[in-house]
Amino acid sequence: MAELNEKFTVEINKSLNRLYCTVIGSIVKEDLESIMADIARAVGDLKPNFSLVNDLTQCKSGQISGIPELQKLMQYLIAQGVRDIVRVVNDKSVIHLQFSNLSKKYQTYAPVYVNSREEADKFLDDQGRRKHLRFLLANKSVEIDFKGQTQQGIFVDLSLGGGAIKSDFNDISAGDEMRLSFSLPDEQGKENKFVIKAEVVRVSGDSVAVDFKSLMPAVQGKLKQSLALSITVERTP
Repeated sequence: MAELNEKFTVEINKSLNRLYCTVIGSIVKEDLESIMADIARAVGDLKPNFSLVNDLTQCKSGQISGIPELQKLMQYLIAQGVRDIVRVVNDKSVIHLQFSNLSKKYQTYAPVYVNSREEADKFLDDQGRRKHLRFLLANKSVEIDFKGQTQQGIFVDLSLGGGAIKSDFNDISAGDEMRLSFSLPDEQGKENKFVIKAEVVRVSGDSVAVDFKSLMPAVQGKLKQSLALSITVERTP
């Protein structure tokens, strides 16, 4: 099934649980509103944990006035259960530069970038897909209780299943456990506080990757909502 438009197409592959959105030319706010409407119709035929392949190889640029609509689209996709987002784009294009600049100013999710739709499909087919969508939360602090000591760290990225953290770790290895305390925004503009047990799965220099342990459904739901809300927040210097 495909929705046709001069500036974009939206199509799905039910068997792969995959959504394809191709964007053409220069995109303005009204185009994003139309894209969201077509995506909303298409997503109804997909299951949760679907993948999105966003083909931008024919997209020239996007207007800054469309950022709020883009954020609404991101939040909608998260709410509908997107798990993988792959952007097909020329790394020297204006639209790629615009997305890079956007991610420096706002919190955002972490897509995979490839050079062709074929490469996107191969990645999703071969890599086994991510368990959860990742979010890039620049300068988001986290308090770490590790081996009886409390220290501060910074999230490199965060998902419903775990994250990557930078801190001054000493004598740490895969299998070690820690407790993480951090806050994210809620719908009232306040803060949701999270205290989560985690296990180290990988160590690389001053960074570690962790998996969350026994995250209750209610906590996971609150974390999902807060992560979706976080993408409208401007990054701090």
